[in-house]
Amino acid sequence: MSNEMVKLYDAENGAEAELIREELAANDIRAFVDNMPSPLDGLTSMGQGTPIFVNARDFDRAEAILDEYLVGDEDED
Repeated sequence: MSNEMVKLYDAENGAEAELIREELAANDIRAFVDNMPSPLDGLTSMGQGTPIFVNARDFDRAEAILDEYLVGDEDED
């Protein structure tokens, strides 16, 4: 069984990343949020986002949950 972690998504900020991590956890998917600031933060015109990683074996299911979450988020706007 592989324990390889792969990037699922770049959230806009740490708060959004944590909400997504909680949604994944509610669906029995463990996720890791990389909150470490980059040395390049503030030096680029576009934010780099907050990466969310999941186990490679959970990627497809996590991606489907993320897609549902993001569509639901758009409906609230």
